[in-house]
Amino acid sequence: SQSKITAFLPKVSIPTTIKELTTNKLVNFVCKDLRPFEIIEGEGFRDFSQEMINIGAKFGQIQVDNLFSHPTTISRNIIK
Repeated sequence: SQSKITAFLPKVSIPTTIKELTTNKLVNFVCKDLRPFEIIEGEGFRDFSQEMINIGAKFGQIQVDNLFSHPTTISRNIIK
């Protein structure tokens, strides 16, 4: 099994307040969008989340609407 590139990232100590904020945002996400709690354990969700963190680190704060594609664009790219 091949290691993911994220396995080589340094371990950073995250403040408790940031972890609590993240937990609250995840609670809001699963409740507002009616998603199962287990979604946050999915490989796809974690890959997506890591990429969003990487993009934020590279470009700073950006508006999500400037980054995300329309749902139709996403559906058209599934077969690629």
